[in-house]
Amino acid sequence: MRPPSPRRQYGLGGLVLSCLVLLCIAVGPALPSSSTPPAWWLKGRPRKVFGSRAEVELLSQLAVLLMPDVPIGEVFRDFPYEPSEEWGSSRLCPDFAAYGVLKATDAALFIEYDGYYRHMEPRGLAGDIRKTNALLQFAPVGSVVVRIGHKERTWKDTFMQVRVDCWHLDHAPSLHSTLKQLLASLLQCCGNQMECRLASRLHAFPPQIDGGATTFALEAEVAGMSNKSGLEVQEFLRDEIQMTTAQIAKAIARFPKLPDYSIDANLKPTVEWIKGLGLSQSQVAKVILVHPQVLGLSIEANLKPTVEWIKGLGLSQCQVAKVILVYPQVLGLSIEANLKPTVEWIKGVGLSQSQVAKVILVYPQVLGMSTEANLKPTVEWIKGVGLSQSQVAKVILVRPQVLGLSIEANLKPTVEWIKGLGLSQPQLSKLISLHPQLLGYSIEANLKPTVEWIKGLGLSKSQVAKVIATFPQVLGLSTDANLNPKVKWIKGLGLSQSQIASVIASFPQVLGLSIEANLKLKHNLLHCFFLGADVVKLLARAPRLWSYRLARLEHRLQVLKSRGQLSRLVSAMSLNLDDFNRKFPNPRLQTDHQLLENKSWMSPCTRPVCTVTRAICMLSQDLWDP
Repeated sequence: MRPPSPRRQYGLGGLVLSCLVLLCIAVGPALPSSSTPPAWWLKGRPRKVFGSRAEVELLSQLAVLLMPDVPIGEVFRDFPYEPSEEWGSSRLCPDFAAYGVLKATDAALFIEYDGYYRHMEPRGLAGDIRKTNALLQFAPVGSVVVRIGHKERTWKDTFMQVRVDCWHLDHAPSLHSTLKQLLASLLQCCGNQMECRLASRLHAFPPQIDGGATTFALEAEVAGMSNKSGLEVQEFLRDEIQMTTAQIAKAIARFPKLPDYSIDANLKPTVEWIKGLGLSQSQVAKVILVHPQVLGLSIEANLKPTVEWIKGLGLSQCQVAKVILVYPQVLGLSIEANLKPTVEWIKGVGLSQSQVAKVILVYPQVLGMSTEANLKPTVEWIKGVGLSQSQVAKVILVRPQVLGLSIEANLKPTVEWIKGLGLSQPQLSKLISLHPQLLGYSIEANLKPTVEWIKGLGLSKSQVAKVIATFPQVLGLSTDANLNPKVKWIKGLGLSQSQIASVIASFPQVLGLSIEANLKLKHNLLHCFFLGADVVKLLARAPRLWSYRLARLEHRLQVLKSRGQLSRLVSAMSLNLDDFNRKFPNPRLQTDHQLLENKSWMSPCTRPVCTVTRAICMLSQDLWDP
């Protein structure tokens, strides 16, 4: 067989053969290759055992792109081979085999994934060279072997090599990025040998990874386990804990030693112990899926002491179960090296023992963070924004998740963006201390769309800044589920667009109030005392009326009505109870507090709104009449 053309090496995608693709498009797609598999392909059989999870995860995605009409499992084939001095095995097992993708008649495209570190060692290099030569001897002239690695290698051979970034298992974004590099490199190194139509298709890179290929990779990992104990472990996880095949595959990928553990000596006792904490079967499955290493921990030496220590912080049994469900990795942390130092550090920020317990319950992941690398720098950065030590302590108590945010990727950009809205440094500090949740909001997904929405109501830049400074919670509200329905409802009362803008600018808190449980009830109540047009004018002028308790509003409306002074409602609502009673005495009517204690008058609220209105109006009429 003629040796292949001189070796070339391609790194991280390189330059895509755009000219080639454009040429293919210009002249039209080439005739498709024969749909009949070539003779060399028919000699092979799909394999049942796979070299590695990473290999299947990447190459199954490639299978969908290169051979979309062929079942994914078919590209992972083993071929019979006549042993030779160079290749002594009777089987030839390329990681990936494809036909009909190259211009040469019946040519094969073989792809080898060399991500494992042994491929970088001399023995591994020699084995790869022998396998490549055997593949080219086996396949027709014009066939190509491409080897994928994560590092450059010095070769004394003539096949093609591409280099791509590593990706995280079960992490779609990083796999998608690596796949994009791989396709670009394939186009560069052998695009001129590919069918034109295929080259065009590869150039139009898919926006996301293929779900079917992902499922295949998950199931293939389990199918590739041939040892008896491994199969028994899978059966135990499936039957005893009701884990799915895909979940078991993920667990084993995250903890490859899992199949080696004894069911009776390790798995059964540990699963029963975890259940005994108060977790349901599905919750136990979730714990094992997230942190399968827990099955390798000693109950007496690790699990029991850790749980008892967490309880000692002031958490109940139920709360401990919740901590383990949310962050099962805590069971593998050292009490002396991790847990104790972290808790002492949190206390040192200014939190009491009970507050520390609350922080751990809300965000147990903090126990796994490095004090020096994560916690201290984050707290110092928050202080640098202008918060006092007590304010920092409050931020951690209210939103401990802020400790898990990256300073460079999250905190700095978010604060700079909010600052750019026109807030002063004191306003910014106050904003963070009152609503630290905003530090975790995405600029693109949350902050920008919400601010644009507020601007769209007709507010100026300074008014938008004031809204956010006054009611930062608005940045966390959903435009579709909260903001739009609320504005639509207010508009339906009869307010103009400029009046709505004025309402939001002066009292943005209205956007956080419930339509059914707050706005409607108070609007209907006002209708019992004012004409419809007057209610609209009143709410447009004084939207803060929506913020007062219903009992307070009801009582003061009654008093003012009995005195013929309803026109003074707005100023009267801001008075405290003593000042109000002194200024508007009316011993015949109940006080705000008495109305709250006697809640029978509020019972109609469970009925339809029209009934509520009628009941309130009837009650009011009875109290007005002498």
